[in-house]
Amino acid sequence: LSLKDRVGILTDVLDVIAKEKISVLTIVQNMAVDGIAKSTILIKLSESMQKKVDKIISKIGKVEGIADIRITGSN
Repeated sequence: LSLKDRVGILTDVLDVIAKEKISVLTIVQNMAVDGIAKSTILIKLSESMQKKVDKIISKIGKVEGIADIRITGSN
């Protein structure tokens, strides 16, 4: 994720994930450079949730201040 530097943006992203009943395994967030912070969130999806990945990504992408969102790997 690329997040605009604003108070509460990571909380807003995690709220979307929590409402979908998804487990967060790890979070790595770097300091903002030029107003954008790079974050990596590793989540665990059940087999049924894997079918909803596009919907979940879309919801996260609608959070105010998301500059970029990408899936970098899956099993």
